[in-house]
Formats: sequence, structure tokens, C-alpha cells
Amino acid sequence: MKLFFSTTPRVKAVYPDSIDRIYKKLHKLPYELTEKYIEHAKCDELDSWSIEKKTQYNIDSTKAIASSDVCVFETSIPSLGVGHMLHHCISINKPVVAFFQGGRVPFMLDVENNSCVFPVEYDNINLEEELVFGIKMAVEEQKQIRLNVLISAEMNQHIGEVAKIKRMSKSGFIRWLVDNYKLSE
Repeated sequence: MKLFFSTTPRVKAVYPDSIDRIYKKLHKLPYELTEKYIEHAKCDELDSWSIEKKTQYNIDSTKAIASSDVCVFETSIPSLGVGHMLHHCISINKPVVAFFQGGRVPFMLDVENNSCVFPVEYDNINLEEELVFGIKMAVEEQKQIRLNVLISAEMNQHIGEVAKIKRMSKSGFIRWLVDNYKLSE
């Protein structure tokens, strides 16, 4: 299974220990990482790249996303580049884990309308556990058949809240409800 992970280099400057821990955990998981630039880039290095190198980075990133089964982004610091890649993933129906810290969902996420985006908050204590949890949710979603259902915004919010408490994806929670309904018949 292939996994795309990226973030803005500014996150590496602000949260260097977190990014190091994320990469260490990702390298221990049974996934092939498809993104090769950001892990070794310095926080200010991308600004000095030539137009040709930036263009090649965009081409390579788009190919890496396309070849991946799941995409993970560290989104704690707003970034138009990360937002662009994240929305590209959504447009091609890739499951996305939007990993963040700081207590607030990043503004670039329109998660209410995108069931393939899994916002996962973490802190210094639970980073590795939450990273694995988010990837597990995204992998589970990737294996499912999509069913579009119209529900109220209030119901969607409630499903999201309960699913988070139960530590499952929204679609996993709906499957759990259906399975429990079948058992009660």
C-alpha cells in the first residue's frame, strides 16, 4: 500500500520534533511513502528553488498523489500549497488524513462536505497513536463503496461527534448502526 505525506516546510520550522516523529512512525508502518521532497528539505529551501525545480516538484507531487492509496497532510499551519494538494486529493476521491495540532481545525478544510477527509487532532503525547488511527480510518474508507445520502447539517454534525467519541470514521459509525439494527430485528 502506498501513502503520500506532505506538509509545508514552515511546519517543519515550528514543529520540528513533531515532523521528525511523524516520519519515524511512517517509516515503521507497512506503507511505501510516495513523496520524496519534503522530508529532507530545509524550511527555507523551497523559496530559493528555480521555476524549473518548483514545476518539477508540482509534477512529481501530483504523480505521487495519484499513485497513493491514502494521503496524509500535516495542516497545523495554513498553507495554500498544502490546501491546493489536499483539495486535489478530494477531487480525485483519495482518502485524506488532515493531521493537526493546536485545538482548531484548519480553515482550509471543508470537512462537512467531504466524507473522504479525516481531520485528526494530535498533541505531543498521542502523536503516533493518532497518526495510526487516522491512517486506519482512511484505509477503511478507501476499501468501501461510496453511498451518497442527503442528511441535515445537524445530523451530519451529530454523526461526526459520536463517531469521534467512538474513535471511528463517520462511515464506520453508520455501518455500526446498520449492523446493530440488523441484530435487533
